[in-house]
Amino acid sequence: MSPGNFARDTKEKFDLYEENEVPEYWIVSPGDKSVMVYLLQDGRYQVRGEYYTPGPIPVQKLPGFNIEWDEVFEGV
Repeated sequence: MSPGNFARDTKEKFDLYEENEVPEYWIVSPGDKSVMVYLLQDGRYQVRGEYYTPGPIPVQKLPGFNIEWDEVFEGV
């Protein structure tokens, strides 16, 4: 999320991406070091994972590919 844009990132972009059928949407919050992963199913986003601690985060649309949680927040 961009600083000061919580509503835009969690509501406006979420709705826009869902409407345009973006298959996977991540909301990364540097403040609390969390990653929320949503997948599009039947035209609606469903939570696929919530990540708050170090470890792999699977990229659902790229089977076998993971991103390490600590790399997402490197330098934050």
